[in-house]
Amino acid sequence: MGFYLELVPEPTKREEFREVPPPKTYWILYAIAVFAVGCMMAAAYQVLGDLLSAGTVWDLLILGILALVILLFGAVGFKMAALRRFIRVAGTQLQTGYFCFGYPLVLRKVNREDVKEVVLLNQKPAPNLAPQFHDDPQYFIRGHWRVVVYPNHHRPLLIDKHVEKEALESIYQWVSVWWKSV
Repeated sequence: MGFYLELVPEPTKREEFREVPPPKTYWILYAIAVFAVGCMMAAAYQVLGDLLSAGTVWDLLILGILALVILLFGAVGFKMAALRRFIRVAGTQLQTGYFCFGYPLVLRKVNREDVKEVVLLNQKPAPNLAPQFHDDPQYFIRGHWRVVVYPNHHRPLLIDKHVEKEALESIYQWVSVWWKSV
């Protein structure tokens, strides 16, 4: 399981929600994992060198998988360190994207007059079978709540999603006020 990085209103800008950075415990665990991978690579240096020099297809496949895992590990670290999701209003446009080291990369934008509907909806991925087995409501599937903007001629724009409706109500109200203000 992962964890949720919440979108919160930017204190200096009224017209922007920005993703919070990961908690310090994440970076401690990531540093421990980097240390562990480094130690394993140092311990396996001779074996990996032998695999590379043997050069059979299976040896190269093992090394390729290992390299892919290390690249993915680095990509996750880069994403958590450098990228922050945002939603902002720029004039009559609603923009969503990522900040990369503080520079905005706008991935999607929609004009106010092109919006057909703004919806807060609940999507349940499967039927709720938990009540058949126990009475504890913490295990009941309630689905994911989503704030979605439906433009007239384009695919829907997912603003944010969460398992709790209350976490999205402020973003939903903010987008609804932007859409209805003319």
